[in-house]
Amino acid sequence: MSRQEEFHELELALKNIPEKKLDLTRFHTIHTNLMEEASLLDRKEARIKILKKAMWGLTGCAALFLLFFFGLSITGPLNSTSQQESAKVAHDSGGASFDGEKNASTIPLELEVVEEHLKASGLVLAGQKRDSQNVFHQVRNGVSPSVYSLSHGELSVYVFETEQEVQDAMEEFNEATATMDLVDYQPFEIRNVLMFYIGDDAGIRENISRAIAAMNKNKQ
Repeated sequence: MSRQEEFHELELALKNIPEKKLDLTRFHTIHTNLMEEASLLDRKEARIKILKKAMWGLTGCAALFLLFFFGLSITGPLNSTSQQESAKVAHDSGGASFDGEKNASTIPLELEVVEEHLKASGLVLAGQKRDSQNVFHQVRNGVSPSVYSLSHGELSVYVFETEQEVQDAMEEFNEATATMDLVDYQPFEIRNVLMFYIGDDAGIRENISRAIAAMNKNKQ
């Protein structure tokens, strides 16, 4: 018997049996059947609600996926454009892409620039010939120094290609003079330049330090 027929039978039974003469057992049977059907209907409605929520969830996921895919589609060309612009800037600048403040300090100095700053600090430079027997005049790391007489003492200036060559020259000097009893001197380093002040005048040392500070400040 189908559920529709069962409902129809229950309906006829309720119509044909007077309320006061309705058998209690029969009443319980009808009541039980009605409650079962109501329970089935409730479960069906609950399943429908769950399905609807699931559909909404799937729809939301699909929307998120589409947004993500669409975002990648937009970001890709933007990144590509940015890379092309960066490449163009690097090409226009001769392939140099750098931070000016950081890399300007590594620009090699020329002897003329060093002389200008030393003179601007108050030093009077008088060029003199090198003495190959003087350890402060000798070739270091393949470079011969320019030697200057000062009011007190003298100054040797080595101009190398790189800062690393300065370090190598200083190591070479220390090794060559390790067992020597040297006069008062003080080395000064700035970028690719190594200087030796031979003397003990505090004012001249201060002038050299001031010239070095000016060269670092001007980044040239």
